[in-house]
Amino acid sequence: MQQIIKQLANETGITIDEVNYIFIAFSSQLVNKIPALQQVIEDVFENVEDDKLKGHINKLILHLQEQQCKETYGAWIIPQRNEIIHQEGKYPLF
Repeated sequence: MQQIIKQLANETGITIDEVNYIFIAFSSQLVNKIPALQQVIEDVFENVEDDKLKGHINKLILHLQEQQCKETYGAWIIPQRNEIIHQEGKYPLF
């Protein structure tokens, strides 16, 4: 991420600190709207390995899906899983 910040600073003629401030302010606004983004944004800034970043992105996606289902259906379980639970009378292993 530091390379991108340096490149943007050079291209725009502003300081590295100013570009960094813009990224931090923008990220803060995103996290305020979607708190689950916090870990993914930190991963990007820290330039973590791809597998770790993908894992956190997958967790974010699942969290957002569960949140949407909670708002839509009043349950934290994804509707397809609700159907399996109803049919089998138990929670699936996946």
